[in-house]
Amino acid sequence: MQCNLKSMLSLTAAILAVMATAYGVFPQSQTLILANVPILLALICPVTMIAMMLAMRAHGANAPKTPPTVETQISAQRRPRS
Repeated sequence: MQCNLKSMLSLTAAILAVMATAYGVFPQSQTLILANVPILLALICPVTMIAMMLAMRAHGANAPKTPPTVETQISAQRRPRS
């Protein structure tokens, strides 16, 4: 699976907005905030993937049940029964 560029860019913008707000609100922590920006930017893809998996799981729970396709019926027939 690949990360969706649009979601990565929106997550990047959100992280930068939060960091800029924290930078302005907490002047005593400015060096800590600046030190963590590269780490958070490196974690964008994994965090996006986790959010995507959670969204897919939630979406799959609400999806209507569809009848099996021909491929799934054929693969079910080929499986050995124990």
